[in-house]
Amino acid sequence: MENKLKVAELRAELAKRGLDTAGTIPLLVRRLEEAVLKENQKPVGDNVNGADDASDADTGRKRSNESDDGDLNEVKTVGDDDSKGGRVVSVIKKNSVVLDQWLPDDIKAEYHVLKQVEALGQIKVATKLLKDDPLMKEDPLYFNYQQLHCELRPLEDDSEEFAMIAKYTKNTHAKTHSDYRVDIVQIFTVAREGKVERFKKFSTTENRMLLWHGSRLTNWTGILSQGLRIPPPEAPVTGYMFGKGVYFADMFSKSANYCYANHLSTAGVLLLCEVALGDMVELRRAKSDADKLPDGKLSTKGVGATEPSPSEAKTLDDGVIVPLGKPKKR
Repeated sequence: MENKLKVAELRAELAKRGLDTAGTIPLLVRRLEEAVLKENQKPVGDNVNGADDASDADTGRKRSNESDDGDLNEVKTVGDDDSKGGRVVSVIKKNSVVLDQWLPDDIKAEYHVLKQVEALGQIKVATKLLKDDPLMKEDPLYFNYQQLHCELRPLEDDSEEFAMIAKYTKNTHAKTHSDYRVDIVQIFTVAREGKVERFKKFSTTENRMLLWHGSRLTNWTGILSQGLRIPPPEAPVTGYMFGKGVYFADMFSKSANYCYANHLSTAGVLLLCEVALGDMVELRRAKSDADKLPDGKLSTKGVGATEPSPSEAKTLDDGVIVPLGKPKKR
């Protein structure tokens, strides 16, 4: 949701904080920016991002396209000139705001953490894993790996599976996302403790697909150790195109954009998940309550103008469909 934030509203935000409300829009924006920076340096309570745990299979089969990252919260534009404006993004429960002005990447990098207030819950998960243990001092890398309770095995780059994923990556990098290129550094197979058993009941579900899920680097300790999770009930509904759920995509670059990599921080991590979609509700426009599925439906599909060519899809031995075809108009 995007609209203009009037100068009066900008001044009201400053007034709430007991700050001077006089000056030009750039001055007001800078003043509010500094206030937000200070607010977000305060300690965060234990109740941040208290999402209930849910398996990749459970959440993936219910809705397709985004996790508890909260990247699409309400957006408002500051100022009347878009070229000089900025964005104010509402985050988590405290109605705090984050400014992301239209600035060069080297400046925006300083505010990267501010845009991740909703990720503090994931950071909290990571810090909980750093227990006082003798092994932590002897071999901190291996200790932290053990705390994930998740087995990661590198995939041989001359394997058939590696080649398939590389093809899926290349073919589904949309032309509309051509402002960056991607080099595969490493592919791992992931086995989280108990996940195979939990997904077993969906192993024969019709319409299982291998789909992408991208997320910020700060979220991966939580994702690998606890799985993908649905946003909690108290999280604002605004910004979830099809309601609260875990979102996946059949276009690599669609999910890659949620990694928020840039030329200063070029690394990004994505999952390829087996998602039990079952019978889907297909929608061509946003519907915020789409997570309330009719009986017999397992997921919601947001239908875009482009899709990987169905005729080029690959079906694996276990029946999972890999939509690795080149994009075509529907």
